[in-house]
Amino acid sequence: MAINHEHESLIDVDSAVKKILDTVV
Repeated sequence: MAINHEHESLIDVDSAVKKILDTVV
């Protein structure tokens, strides 16, 4: 479960990065 939670956090971060990149571009 701990790994799953970390994975979720990673996806959240990836989503945020993609949003930022989208804004920059």
